[in-house]
Formats: sequence, C-alpha cells, structure tokens
Amino acid sequence: MKKTRTRFALLFLLLLLPLIFLSGHAFGDDLLIKISTSFQPVSGNVRLIFLDNDYAVADLPEAELTGLSGIPGGYTILDRHGAGQKYLLFRVESEKDLAALSGTVKIVFSSGNKAIARVDDETIANPELVKYKFRLLPESIPWQKSLDVSAQRLKAQRLRKSTVRSFGVIAQSTITAIISSIGKTELSACIQALQDIGTRYSFSPKCNDAKNYLVQQFESFGLQTSTQSFKNFGRTNYNVIATLPGLASPEKIFLITAHYDSTSGDPYNSAPGADDNASGAAGVLLAAKYMSRRDFACTGKFVCFSGEEQGLVGSQEYVKYLHDNNAQVMGAINLDMIAYAKPEPAKRDLDITANTDSAPLQEFAEWANRNYEAVPVDAHVNNDAWWSDHSSFWAFGYPAIELCEAYDWYSADFNPYYHSAQETIDKLDM
Repeated sequence: MKKTRTRFALLFLLLLLPLIFLSGHAFGDDLLIKISTSFQPVSGNVRLIFLDNDYAVADLPEAELTGLSGIPGGYTILDRHGAGQKYLLFRVESEKDLAALSGTVKIVFSSGNKAIARVDDETIANPELVKYKFRLLPESIPWQKSLDVSAQRLKAQRLRKSTVRSFGVIAQSTITAIISSIGKTELSACIQALQDIGTRYSFSPKCNDAKNYLVQQFESFGLQTSTQSFKNFGRTNYNVIATLPGLASPEKIFLITAHYDSTSGDPYNSAPGADDNASGAAGVLLAAKYMSRRDFACTGKFVCFSGEEQGLVGSQEYVKYLHDNNAQVMGAINLDMIAYAKPEPAKRDLDITANTDSAPLQEFAEWANRNYEAVPVDAHVNNDAWWSDHSSFWAFGYPAIELCEAYDWYSADFNPYYHSAQETIDKLDM
C-alpha cells in the first residue's frame, strides 16, 4: 500500500510539473509591487526598493501577499520574478524615448519621466544603454525613509535655522593654503593618467588597472587605503577607500567621492572618460593629497567607486555597508564631470545639487564658495536628481550633494562628447 501511494505521488508530481512551468511562474516566486508611500511593513520580508513622492515600489515573496489585504490604496503587481532579479530605474523624456527603451529592456512600470525595467547580466552590457541615464534599484532601502513627509520637512527647516558653519570650523589660513596648493598641471596629470589606461569600463580587465593606480596614489599620500569588492552583474569590481582619521571626533565621517569607471559606444576598446569621470576622480585624489597634510576633528574618507555606469552599483554597495555598520555619516560631496566648459558665451558655472534633507550641506558649500573662490554657482534642490552616486547616500538617509559642470545631461552646457571615444582631455577647460 505504501509503495502504491509513493508511486501515485510521483505520478501526480510528474503530471503537475508541466502545468507549473507552463503557467509562467513557479510557486514561491518573488513579486515587484507598487504600493502607497504610507504603507509600513509588519514583516521584514517586504523590502522597499524605491520611494517616489506618491508611490513606493517594494519586493516581497509571493507568500507575503496575504498580509497586504486591506492596506490603504491597495497594491499593484508589477512583475513576478525569481530570486536575485535586478531592476533599473530609467529617466525618459517622452513616449518616443519610452518606446525606444522598450526595445532594449523589459519595461515593467512607467510613470511620468520614470520607467522601471527588468535587466539581466547580458542586457546590462548592451551598448545601446549608454544613450540612457539609469540607476540600479537596490535590494532594499530603509523603510523609515517613508515616514511622514511633514516630519522630514520640519527636520530640514530646523537644520536650515542652524548656522551653516556648524559643519566645521577650520582656520581660514588652512583652507586658503590648501586651495592655493592645487594647480591645473597636477589636475591634468591625474586625468591624463586615467585616460591613458584606454578604457575603465567596469567589465574590462583594464578597470582594475585604474583601481591599482588609485590605490598607489592614495598610499603615496600616507593614507590608510583599502578596497571593497562587490559583484556588478556577475563581475567583480572594486571601490577604493582612503581614510584620514579624525583627531577629536573620529566616529563622525565626511566623504569626498567620485566614480572612476567609464563607458562609451565601444567600451571594451575605447572609453577615455576624461570628463566622465576622470575629472571627478582626480578631484578626489588632489583633495586627499592636500588634506592628508593637515589635521581635522572628524574622519575624512576619500572614496572612488566603480560600477557607476551600470547604475551606481559600487556606491550602493559602499553606502549600504556604512548603513549596516551604523556609521555616523555627517555629509558627502560627490564629484561627477567637473572639468568641461563650453566656449563663450555659454555659461560657465558650478552646479550644486541636493535633496531636501541635504539643503543645509548645499548652503554650506555656497557659503564656502562665496568666501574662498566666488565662482558662478547654480544651486538646485531636487529629490529626483538621482543620476549620480550622491543619490546612493540619499537612499539611506545621509546628506550628500553633487558638484558638476552641468545640472543634468539635458542642460545647455552639458558635455557633447559624453560617453564617446572623443571624450578626451583636450576637450576640457580646467
């Protein structure tokens, strides 16, 4: 009798398996869902991956759906997937852009100028993607970011009322000495060294040559230097971290960051990336060199990320590490494309971009500019300005600003050689 039952069970499973696979999904799939921003999970298995002004996107096992019945606003299933599926957030400017994008990736949701697409290890290497701006949606971000928006605004207002100088008090002579030490020749040499690698594409072995160059430079400044390895769509990449320990409050951390990888329409063979973003990485190197000769109250970290061109992958990994280790991040300044200027009469300015919670840090940067450099500045507060590594800090609740030569890639002063083999040092104006 027992043998008969076993044979029947096996026969039943054999008959059932084709039905499971033909149905388009297997039991136990994960789901990507759109829900209200007011939703608060009762299970740790519901993972927030994106928060917009009027909706949130979460990932959860199918079994958790029963716990969502009756939530305000309900939910919409956007996609059904297996474990480890990755999604990209794209910026699209028109229906035409969206239609073109849908020919390259699988769109699962779109609203306004945003689209979310499913992507795999092969698709991410498609050269067509260099035409678009996108970022990888993380496996999870803290749910506390979705707390009452008015509470966040009150917090930001309180910070604005405090003096901008609360970010730190450093002797004016020290700042003036550091600024006067940095020259165009040295900046050009760093950019040239990175360009000469030929390509710093994250999936090319030469990206490690750039990593080794950065490690050597940071170590030559006498800084504690380490690397953080991470998986970038199946490939191993590295962030490079140099640390200048603080003397009075070493637990408090300020960061200067930039990505060092590059891309183009032929990224394995030629992606010089002089502006995007050898210029930013060079800025981090020179800040590290001259700040390492001084003493500071708080710890300074100089971090160069890889994997930015695949959707901010490296910075997401690093900032998640900081968050998971309860780091006291006081602020981050991200440098991305800082050396190109169109010929006159085009405007020549520095764009400083912040989200609402980072506005006090932005105001401090403006104050510093007025007092020490007085270059023309355009300041922007935009919670949707997620197009560089500064937004990885925003996702985990840390203040961060981006410094760039142009506000975004649709600005009139944006580098026309962006993501091409012609993006070389001779086009820059430092």
